[in-house]
Amino acid sequence: MNEKIKQEAAHAMRLIGILNVNGDAVDVVAAVRQSLRNIAMICDGTEAPEKKESEGPDETA
Repeated sequence: MNEKIKQEAAHAMRLIGILNVNGDAVDVVAAVRQSLRNIAMICDGTEAPEKKESEGPDETA
């Protein structure tokens, strides 16, 4: 699910890049792009870390 969200955020950023804006709209577009980057970072942070082949099962004391 996170990967799909990241793909959609990247697609939205590409679409925003097509816009030709000036004045106050420049600040709005910049804020939207930053929000999309934040969404992608949140998705990265919530993904489970990948286990390497050399790692064994989780052990608890």
